[in-house]
Amino acid sequence: MWKVILVSIVLAAAGGTYYFLTNYDVSRQEGHVVISRRKVVPAALPETPGLPVTEPNRKTIRLATFNLGPLDRNKLGSPLIAAHLATLIRDFDVVAVQNIRASNQGVVRDLVRYVNTIGDNYDFAVAPEVGTEPIQSYSAILFDAGRVEVDRSTVHSVEDPAGRLRYPPLTALFRVRGPAPEEAFTFLLINVQVDLNQVDMELDLLDDVYFAVQGSQPAEDDVILLGHLNTDDRRFGQLGRIPHLGWAVSNTVSTTRGTRLVDNILFNRRATTELTGRSGVVDLVKRLNLNIDEASMVAEHMPVWVELSVFEGGQAGRIATGDKHDLR
Repeated sequence: MWKVILVSIVLAAAGGTYYFLTNYDVSRQEGHVVISRRKVVPAALPETPGLPVTEPNRKTIRLATFNLGPLDRNKLGSPLIAAHLATLIRDFDVVAVQNIRASNQGVVRDLVRYVNTIGDNYDFAVAPEVGTEPIQSYSAILFDAGRVEVDRSTVHSVEDPAGRLRYPPLTALFRVRGPAPEEAFTFLLINVQVDLNQVDMELDLLDDVYFAVQGSQPAEDDVILLGHLNTDDRRFGQLGRIPHLGWAVSNTVSTTRGTRLVDNILFNRRATTELTGRSGVVDLVKRLNLNIDEASMVAEHMPVWVELSVFEGGQAGRIATGDKHDLR
């Protein structure tokens, strides 16, 4: 009898060891042993067939938020402005854009067409209701389909039955292309635009949005909220109380005329270890070689960006001062 008990104990210990080694990572950080749960790669993300991987040897991607401020059919009808916007978008692999003023997807489709005029393979994701329901303004996520792929089943507006958020946040799950699927960085984006007339109230609701989206994809720990927050990093309200919250930029400006910081990228500092330590704000005047009035006609906001590893669990970095900013 005692042999049966001994064998059971040994099998249980072996099973426990196997479960631990296959579900957790052990590392040493700053002199301490850190045990973290290994993320399960979402199975719903299919590989993009037939499309070659863009720059397969590049080990990083650049993620940005850009308020197009605003973009409508008349503005996009200017070939020069359309060309400038395309140049800016091509600087990044994934761009969350806000303030598209249109009743359907035509404007964003035409913008992507301009981006792809030199042979790129950018695509876009918008909420399914765009074009089927009366909408004053909507957001989209543009991405280089040769660098990342999207799970279309996860692309939707966050439900807000009470109608408290004027612009419903857009969410979508992405995976980097190139590395093996089990090694590739996956991330869940929440693209937001905060209404100027109710900033405090909406910021106090966005933490609920964050946790609701996070709960919708429990296997995904890299949840990134980005967009036009209409405030700087000192006034996030309840949104700022999310545990381990970090942000891309501070002590700078994101409006083209240099007045305020109102756009940012927020993330969990402990979960999103794929950050390389590089981030910034693109100066439209310098990037496009324009004067301030010309740049403001292109957009009233400047893109805010971060760089991340293409591999899941990439080495965390620290952003320095100057053109880069400390992660808080």
